[in-house]
Amino acid sequence: EKQKPVFRRNDTEAENSRKQNSFKYFLKVAGAKVRVCKKMFENTFCIGERSIRDWVLNCPLDLPSQHQNENSDPNQNELGQEQVNIENANTEETGQGKANDELTPDKVDDGKRASVRQFLDSLPKMESHYCRASTSLQYLEPMWESKAQLYREYRDCSEKNNVAVASWSLFYRVFKVMKIGFFLPKKDQCELCIKQKLGKVEDHVYLLHQQRKERSRKEKEDDKKKAIENTGFVAFVVDVQKVFTCPNIKASCAYYKTKLKVHNWSVFNLATSDVLCYVWHEGNGDLDSSVFASMVVRLLKREVSTNPNVKEIVLWSDGCTYQNRCENVSNAILHFCIDTGVTVIQKFLEVGHTQMEVDSVHSTIERKIKNREHYVPGDFLRAIKEARINPKPYSAESLSYKDFTDYAGGYFTSIRPGNKKGDPFVTDLRALLYSPQGHIKYKLNLDDAWTELPRRPRANVYKDLQPLYKEPLVITDRKFKDLQEMKSVLEPDYHNFYNELRHVGCKSGIEKCSHII
Repeated sequence: EKQKPVFRRNDTEAENSRKQNSFKYFLKVAGAKVRVCKKMFENTFCIGERSIRDWVLNCPLDLPSQHQNENSDPNQNELGQEQVNIENANTEETGQGKANDELTPDKVDDGKRASVRQFLDSLPKMESHYCRASTSLQYLEPMWESKAQLYREYRDCSEKNNVAVASWSLFYRVFKVMKIGFFLPKKDQCELCIKQKLGKVEDHVYLLHQQRKERSRKEKEDDKKKAIENTGFVAFVVDVQKVFTCPNIKASCAYYKTKLKVHNWSVFNLATSDVLCYVWHEGNGDLDSSVFASMVVRLLKREVSTNPNVKEIVLWSDGCTYQNRCENVSNAILHFCIDTGVTVIQKFLEVGHTQMEVDSVHSTIERKIKNREHYVPGDFLRAIKEARINPKPYSAESLSYKDFTDYAGGYFTSIRPGNKKGDPFVTDLRALLYSPQGHIKYKLNLDDAWTELPRRPRANVYKDLQPLYKEPLVITDRKFKDLQEMKSVLEPDYHNFYNELRHVGCKSGIEKCSHII
């Protein structure tokens, strides 16, 4: 059949046109480019006009793919599929696209993109508390309620400074490229279960994982029943809460300021539902393993002093290594057992399924402090005590730098149950038993018999335990400066607390510090 010739219009008055760009659409047929209409191109690849325009204007089309080598066909991708060819008719021959260089879409987008980066760089961020090993994202401090609120603040800030405002789509693209997270990741999302849904985990591995999950939960329930029936047996569930920031205020000036980090380590008694929280801020201690070891020993001593009949204490927790499953914590517990004659057992929930009773404590506390302003760490302490009424309020203690002991250099240099290649690792431990005789035993499965740790303990250790910190910790100069500037929206009663914080640039005390505003 004879084809009807196609005549294309040539605009002879392009210089008067407001149109800046023209697009030509091509498909490859038998190795040759065939020009097609826009509608056919969009329907072929199931994409819209806006997506095509964004790709062309914002992405370089002349750069080869990183998966291509020198001899590969530039029109094919790594799967051997033919790539799309889109030609931008922004040429002198057509007379179109001759707008001022400073006003081209690329130039405008570059300026807007830079304004977004500058805005996001100015916001204080923190790393994930639970997933530092598995993510490189930096998370905004938890004062932002939604991405829409963040964009509105950017828009208002740009308009105030007479800066071109980026669109929502461009703002969000830059947000993702900068590897910034909005909400802290949930700690109990099981990576192995997610991979199993995608078919990336063998069935027997997943089955063993599920069996361990159910076994650990049943073991915890058995310990709970035993603790209720036997006063000489005590079972605790312990965990650290996500980081709070202080002051927690709604003033717009606080959006761009770094704040003081406040930590809460919570303890839940499985038999009585009593709750105890240890609260400290970064000026008194960080997240060192000796910090957690000190709190564990403090808890154990408190229990022995209030319950002289106790003979065995079980601590349930997740398997976080620096908090619960490390030599400093183990050595501290062992030292307590030798001194008191009490047996202590650590048990660890299956990774990815560490839901436990203490999580409800954290949820209750977070509901209590939501939409409430807190000016100093003492306000968090008060909120924790008020978070629950029945069966009884939570107990909370504020810890200072003097409350932490250095447990480095203890009985065992490692708690790994082996030395050779192929031996189990610390992360394979499911339970640890500390005896008053100075022995550590372990289980790789909760149904196994206790096996003594194949390591020789050192003698004459912990004869003279030293404090972990000799003085309060210093914070960064930027944080101290930001906290000083935020005093303008705080009541004068709170100013002295922030004045007394030590910082890098001035360690001589508040009497001689010139940085106090």
